[in-house]
Amino acid sequence: MPWLSMWIPKDTIIHRANSKVKVVWVVVLSLIPILFYNPIFGFSIFLLTIPVAIISRSLKTYLKRLLILTPTIIIILIFQSFFARYAIHVAFTLNILGYSIPVLYEGLYKALWLISIILAVTGWFSILFITTHPGDLFYALRSFGLPYTVSFIVLSSLQMIPMMERAMNLVLDSQKSRGLEIGKNPLKLIPVMIPITVVALERIDKMSWSLEGRAFGSSVKRTSIREKELTLLDKTLIILASIVFLAVIVFRLYFGDFYVPYEQCIFIQK
Repeated sequence: MPWLSMWIPKDTIIHRANSKVKVVWVVVLSLIPILFYNPIFGFSIFLLTIPVAIISRSLKTYLKRLLILTPTIIIILIFQSFFARYAIHVAFTLNILGYSIPVLYEGLYKALWLISIILAVTGWFSILFITTHPGDLFYALRSFGLPYTVSFIVLSSLQMIPMMERAMNLVLDSQKSRGLEIGKNPLKLIPVMIPITVVALERIDKMSWSLEGRAFGSSVKRTSIREKELTLLDKTLIILASIVFLAVIVFRLYFGDFYVPYEQCIFIQK
């Protein structure tokens, strides 16, 4: 069932693509923004996720999941722009309630760089999880040499997110039907957290019994019901991803990290 994982079943070219190919390309595209100390690379890689989400017909779900990053982005912007001790230049000054608050250039620059990395990495991995069946993703991780236990932990963690989201929605609807009014007061969520915690513990207990009954941790060789051989096109795409990554590394070593110091920033009025 779709709600049991982050995967959304649809018949698109992105969904039908081999899981190994998608994993390789997602990892490559996620590493590129980290190699360059310039937010333009990260934001550019992130923007590439939009047409992919449109092609996979999951744009609404994709954007909804990105909204979770809003508090993180705001916190990074505030702390880096206003409280970075390593910053020595003021980009501009904000006038808030009669107070002049300096925005530090080095802090703002690093905040934008970090945000671009978070958006790029989260965006591409969200596309991967939305368009890839958990069984296919598990097989891809195992085929790349990831231990069975680690692969299981990764997939189980990803499946627990929508499961807990669904449990929370069910508990909220149940409490609201009994007259609970939450409104904008977060303290009213405390009665809701108790049954959600009970559901989580019960689910963990059932999972442990299920794993024990299936001889989890056994050293025997395992097979997968969702094995899928690589086609010539799949192998070509994986080789292309490797070439792109090597080219990016050479480009980084030859031209540097593209950091823009305060003196060279064209958006700052000196």
